[in-house]
Amino acid sequence: MRQDKVVFDLLQSLPSVRELVIYEEWKEGGRARKTVDIRSDMGYALLWHEEKDVVEKDYQTLLGLQGKLLVIKEEEGGEEGEE
Repeated sequence: MRQDKVVFDLLQSLPSVRELVIYEEWKEGGRARKTVDIRSDMGYALLWHEEKDVVEKDYQTLLGLQGKLLVIKEEEGGEEGEE
C-alpha cells in the first residue's frame, strides 16, 4: 500500500483544509485493514473557512477522493489486509 501523492496534494490544497494527516501505519509499505472504530481509521482532516459553502464543497471533494488516497496492491494469495 502507498499514499497517492497527487490526490494527497490536491486535498491539502483545498481552501478550507488546515491539516490532513495519514497515520504512519497507513503509509508506504503498510497493510490495509478494515476500519472498525476511531482507533483504526487512517487519519483525519481538519477543515475551517469563514464561508460555510467553501467548507461544504471541500468536504464533498474529500469524501469523493478518499477512496483514491491510498493505492492498495494485491499480494499473491489474496488481497492485502485479509485476515
